[in-house]
Amino acid sequence: AGGDIVLAGGSSADANNKPSGFAYRGGYAGAAVSFGSGMRLLSGGGKVVIRGQAEGNGSSIRDYGVSGAGFVIDSGTGTINIDAKNTFDHAIDFGLGNFAITSASTAATAISLTGQVSGNSYAGLLVNFEGSSGHSLIQSTGAASGDIAITATNNGTGNALWLGNNNVTGTLQILSNTGNIALASNAN
Repeated sequence: AGGDIVLAGGSSADANNKPSGFAYRGGYAGAAVSFGSGMRLLSGGGKVVIRGQAEGNGSSIRDYGVSGAGFVIDSGTGTINIDAKNTFDHAIDFGLGNFAITSASTAATAISLTGQVSGNSYAGLLVNFEGSSGHSLIQSTGAASGDIAITATNNGTGNALWLGNNNVTGTLQILSNTGNIALASNAN
């Protein structure tokens, strides 16, 4: 049996003594949580929880709650929950694509991606935006239930949920063996 993987932060903990807040990055280029090419998170049946929050300064500095390209997250029969917040840039930036997020959980929700932005013109979730984007996959393979819930919000204008771009050559597949797939957005 595997174990939980928690990438988060804050001064409070949950009932299992794991961080219950967000990893934080304020005013500097980069991401609170960043996955580099070739990174693999394999929990072997444990939950994967990732929470990142960025507080940009509104200048040319690019910062994200959670970002990455060329990575694999596979929780086996565990659930995956990625939650990100930002003020002046994208909350979750998977703009270069070329990633795989996979869960075989039979929980009601196997995979949850939530991105919230309070600034204008930025996405809660951005996937396969760049022209060089690779092929990306979000999949729930459980034998029962196993929904995929993707929620992206912004408090300004622009695309809250941005999947692909006009000239993108990559692909994005969102697949579920038995569960529902829900995409929710509050803007454009």
